[in-house]
Amino acid sequence: MMLNRLEPRKAIVEVGRRMWLRGLVAANDGNISIRLAGDRILSTPTGSSKGFLSEADLVVTDLDGHVLSSGRSRPTSELGMHLEVYRNRSDAGAVVHAHPKAATSFAAAGIPMDECLLAEAALFLGGVPVAPYATPGTPEVAASIAELIRRTDVVLLANHGALTIGASIEEAYFKMETLEHSAQIALNTSLLGSRAPLGAAQLDKLDRARQTYGLTGKVLACRTDGEPSGGRLSSESLSGKDLSGDDLSGDDLSGDDLSGDDLSSDDLSGIVEEVVRRVLAMLAPRN
Repeated sequence: MMLNRLEPRKAIVEVGRRMWLRGLVAANDGNISIRLAGDRILSTPTGSSKGFLSEADLVVTDLDGHVLSSGRSRPTSELGMHLEVYRNRSDAGAVVHAHPKAATSFAAAGIPMDECLLAEAALFLGGVPVAPYATPGTPEVAASIAELIRRTDVVLLANHGALTIGASIEEAYFKMETLEHSAQIALNTSLLGSRAPLGAAQLDKLDRARQTYGLTGKVLACRTDGEPSGGRLSSESLSGKDLSGDDLSGDDLSGDDLSGDDLSSDDLSGIVEEVVRRVLAMLAPRN
């Protein structure tokens, strides 16, 4: 089903359903909006599961947030974040906000997804920054993304979730899918103990491909400085977190143990089991 061929209300309902089915949101999380003619904004309502929306639930406002058509409820409490995008990006046709598990893990750890491991990520997302923490549902959220959204279509929201922007609802939604897919692969390479980010020459070719394909939107450059991280989240990035370097980087899980050429499937299985054991131990109730 081509989302862009649907009437805007149907398109938002369908995107909400897909987000819920794919686990990109839980309970009443997330919100979606589309820019209509005359700079009117159609958005999801507050306090509703995105998996069970109806067209009558949706709300129409102007760019100042004044309600023009309320449907059955008030607009989303995160409307200000969406309006900040539309006021600053005349090319923005839709905005999607979700709490995808893997991508939000990066956001909660304060780690930008700025190493591009996949060609698709480099083409459609670029380097993904983390916006400063802001209390959800307050004007702080709009202020936290104001500078970043002028330069990129994809932002991680610290300790909160992720935001994607598209010229169309389909584009915005697919960027959210690609973001979560990329985050899951980044986490998997961390467990495997090795990662090989795309280099400068490879990224230059992909940048030229973006122009050839006529891809629109804004992307930040991927990070190319320094050596590959070896697949592990650095202790500096995780300083002060429950998953600190001390918790995860014991002698038997060192870089030498994880990055050898002779790593067998049995070795890998043992490493994964040890990581799982440690994580479960950290999560177990303490007396």
